[in-house]
Amino acid sequence: MKIIKMETNFKRNLFSHTDNNIKTFTYSEKLENQIIQIYPNIEYQTFFGFGGACTESASIAINSLPNELSENLLNEYFSTSGLNYQFCRLPIGSSDFSASSYSYSYKNDLNDFSISRDLNTIIPIIHRAQKLNPTLKFLSSPWSPPAYMKDNNSLYSGGKLQKNFYQTYANYLAYYIKALMRKNMKKLFAQIVKFGIVGFISFGIDYVTGLIVLNLVMALTSSSYFEAASLIGSVAGFTVSVIANYILSFKFVFERKEDMNKKVEFITFVVLSLIGMLLNSFLIWIVVGPIYGGNVALQQNIGHNLIYTIAKVFSTAIVMVYNFVTRKIFLEKK
Repeated sequence: MKIIKMETNFKRNLFSHTDNNIKTFTYSEKLENQIIQIYPNIEYQTFFGFGGACTESASIAINSLPNELSENLLNEYFSTSGLNYQFCRLPIGSSDFSASSYSYSYKNDLNDFSISRDLNTIIPIIHRAQKLNPTLKFLSSPWSPPAYMKDNNSLYSGGKLQKNFYQTYANYLAYYIKALMRKNMKKLFAQIVKFGIVGFISFGIDYVTGLIVLNLVMALTSSSYFEAASLIGSVAGFTVSVIANYILSFKFVFERKEDMNKKVEFITFVVLSLIGMLLNSFLIWIVVGPIYGGNVALQQNIGHNLIYTIAKVFSTAIVMVYNFVTRKIFLEKK
């Protein structure tokens, strides 16, 4: 078999390269339509990457494998050491690779809409894929509208979407997107709850340590040093709580970046915490200094411990929001 390499420079001169023969051809529409033309100097699209479909049958097959084997299989597709898939196509409803035919709703008002079947098969697989490739992108496409919306009342054999169901089907597709978003929101809400619990524990450590140091400094000095004692107590409590927070955060709340060195991770955590500590101390100073220290009526009616507690609760609420956002941005695996 002779292999022929064809080259061209955009519809002008066409060359046919064989083993020992080079022949020049004159361009013609007939020849142009019979061979594959390559124009290396002309570019039309940007190439983003390869991908594949994650169907129900594929998900069932992967889920049926032993954990180690299924993890190795997903690594081959989605990790940088494998094919490094950048795209994943998801079916909206059943496809030709589903265990059986189904839709997300069977009622005109869509009150029964549910993606529960996908949540048990497809969604767990794509979550595992996302852990291997956090930049994975998704494309969802329907194979067919629900049968009752079509003129042949079937998911098969063609048929068309009936005009009176145009809006219903548009809502159907919108419900699908919202259902996926709710799934992500539930995950985020669970993370916020765990972050709050860890934050509460850290706050307890911070508060108790800070209060002990505050009263110790006050006992060694006098009430005139209350502002300074508050800041010292704040710094001491915050320092102790940072260590506890670091350990608990990565054990229960955030997933570590696999490519981040542990030393870099700890330094980043400490730097973000130091910024939080400065913000925390500044807010406490605002309350116990200009607000409390400059108001005789407050001093007469509110004791040192109570105003410190008020300042601490206020500053902690602000700093907790800062901590959650910055740790998700700089420390959590995307």
